[in-house]
Amino acid sequence: MIGNRCRRRRGGVLSWALPACVGLVLAGSTAASAATGTAASSKSAEQKAAADTTNPKATPTVVHENPPVPHLFTRGDLVYLGGTIAATTLAMHYDQWLTDQAVRIENNPGQQHMAQTFQPLGSNMYVLAATGATYAIAQMIDRPQLARRSARVGLAVTIASVVTAGIKEAVGRSRPEDSIHNAANVHPFSNNVSFPSGHAATAFAAAVALDRETTGRWVPYLVYPAATLVAWSRVHDRKHWTSDVVAGAAIGGWTAWKMESFLANRALGVPPQPDEPRDNAADAKKHALFLVPEPGGGQVVFSQTF
Repeated sequence: MIGNRCRRRRGGVLSWALPACVGLVLAGSTAASAATGTAASSKSAEQKAAADTTNPKATPTVVHENPPVPHLFTRGDLVYLGGTIAATTLAMHYDQWLTDQAVRIENNPGQQHMAQTFQPLGSNMYVLAATGATYAIAQMIDRPQLARRSARVGLAVTIASVVTAGIKEAVGRSRPEDSIHNAANVHPFSNNVSFPSGHAATAFAAAVALDRETTGRWVPYLVYPAATLVAWSRVHDRKHWTSDVVAGAAIGGWTAWKMESFLANRALGVPPQPDEPRDNAADAKKHALFLVPEPGGGQVVFSQTF
């Protein structure tokens, strides 16, 4: 009884802490961008004033021009799809063994506590409540940049949840708790909704969106391990097979990346002010992989931008 009360209390605290954490991450990045943007705007204004003095007929600068809409599918997406299929197939081969291992260590108190702590972070109800609360507060305190970033994170998570829910219904795979010794129990449109994991999709969609909306170098080291622990908790609790969470993580991450690319610097109902810095956090490509041809061969270069 005491243990159940403690778990409920931890869940209640987490439900309040999650909106605060999301808001702080986005607000911190917005403040940093605003400071950088203010300095850049001041410098730009000085340069423009100097130019206007020497050339009275100078053409005015276009402010906040939307970036070109990126292609929906690229060659990189095909490579990503192939990798996802390969990883999910490999995980399916070991689903039964991995679940058996999870069941053996299920009574470990430390792991039970960890699973109960991180599992709510993959609930779209909590994540969307957090982004919605941050959006509302940003509107009330007149922080349009923070409001737009919160809206983009919320939309990325929403799309990932919708895509995952549709695949779940179509596949119809039974959960481990319902079919512990048969990982291949699949009946399409049977209300069995194990594949893919919605919690994993939500967690990784939120992680990718927060990573792209922020510029802090510490953010990836926080959001991706947390998302991974959410996925692990679903296998530990016998709610999903390992291949379910692998597929869910891949779907959530890809969907969020595409949505962030498409929505970068869009107003989303909160028009920018003329002197407001651009929301360029989502535009900055933090990770890049280049193939550099050389005589007789070539080299692969990985670039990380902070």
